[in-house]
Amino acid sequence: MGMNETGEILTSLQLASSWLLKASSVFTKGGISECYTISEYWKEPSVGVAGAAVKSLFKLASFFDSPSFADKAVVLARWMLPFQLDCGGVSEGRIDEPPVPCVMQTGWALSGWIAAYQYTNDESFLCAAIYAGEWICAMQHGSGAWRSDLGNDHGGIITAFTSQLAWPLSVLWQLSGMERFKISARKTLDWLLVNRLRNGWFMYNSLDESADATLNHIACCLEGLVYAGIIFGDEKYIMIADENAKTVMQWQRANGEIPQRFNHSFRPVTPKNTAQSIAQMVCIWFELARLTGNSVYCSAAQKANAYLRSMQITDTSADVIRGSLPFERNARKYPVEATVRFIDAQLMELLNARQKADGQ
Repeated sequence: MGMNETGEILTSLQLASSWLLKASSVFTKGGISECYTISEYWKEPSVGVAGAAVKSLFKLASFFDSPSFADKAVVLARWMLPFQLDCGGVSEGRIDEPPVPCVMQTGWALSGWIAAYQYTNDESFLCAAIYAGEWICAMQHGSGAWRSDLGNDHGGIITAFTSQLAWPLSVLWQLSGMERFKISARKTLDWLLVNRLRNGWFMYNSLDESADATLNHIACCLEGLVYAGIIFGDEKYIMIADENAKTVMQWQRANGEIPQRFNHSFRPVTPKNTAQSIAQMVCIWFELARLTGNSVYCSAAQKANAYLRSMQITDTSADVIRGSLPFERNARKYPVEATVRFIDAQLMELLNARQKADGQ
């Protein structure tokens, strides 16, 4: 990677980081906005989105050696605590909406509290994480997956993408030593593999009765396999993720785009894509490049990152959204999650370049 390209990534990362801090400062009572929309301005905070932002803020603090990012992350993680529901979960919606617990949003919050505990050693964060993890385990279906009706929106069907929860649960097992979390994480990953077609397709990976799945849902499955696989030292999980990641990669377009929706034959069915889904795949590809030594992943990830940077809002005349990522190209909605995922993806590329330079 040349100096000009590294400089371009750093500039994009700094813009995105500034916007993330802006989104975390618009409400006097704390929290971070769920998104900005042209018509409705800043939306109220979401606890799950806050948890995702906490993780990225700690990553920024480490990369830039900047305590200010870590300080913001700790404040945000502490803001989340009173919004944990009595059951241990967190709500699927924003804090101005009726609280309905959701396992995926609780997983994001759990990840944020884990990161805050690892940085501060504050037991209140670990207690919140364990409480959240216990609720997630209690909600697990006997088969190993979770039902999507915990938010009452999608008909109560079994959903494969909830296997992403193996990632935070495996980290929680490491920290707490509680076997329940390890058992739950392995159970969902093993269920995922049992329900995998010969072409690699994960069944039950849709929010409706169709056999299609979004890139986001595919990436969630791969995140569970890769990151929990690393923690458990189980090459089986990583091997399956490797096979599926290669299949997705073959559909990447020359400009770096990745299709947003696939059918059960693992073929794209729509040209649209979302920024956060592409950024998820970028991080998975970089991680698999490190694990497998396959440099093709790096090339694909770099192309996808360049495409994401082309989506970033850099126009100084639109200062309120400068540095953010739209939900999809030309959209008028700018989710915090998209920018969080973008930050993670750009950091992965810079860290990859730094490691290569150190190895020379």
